[in-house]
Amino acid sequence: MHMNYFPFDGDGRTKTFPPTESVDLPGTPIPVTFSSARALLDKFTRLGSSTHSGQGNLVWVPVLWCRTHKCRYSVTTHYGGNDVWGYTVTLHA
Repeated sequence: MHMNYFPFDGDGRTKTFPPTESVDLPGTPIPVTFSSARALLDKFTRLGSSTHSGQGNLVWVPVLWCRTHKCRYSVTTHYGGNDVWGYTVTLHA
């Protein structure tokens, strides 16, 4: 079965940037190469979830992919006291 990586199916060496409407995403989104985004999505779809640091730099990748493909997902924020320790994005069937 072929994985549909859209919107991350560009040249693997080229960086893609978080959408400008990413203000509703947790963390601090940063650019990522298409190849890194696809590797993250491979693992995300295989395991059904992805974990991210408290900076949340790449949370936008699985969230945007889920939104694009109309997949159900949730984002859980993990706290240690008042500090954000990390995030988990979960793919729902």
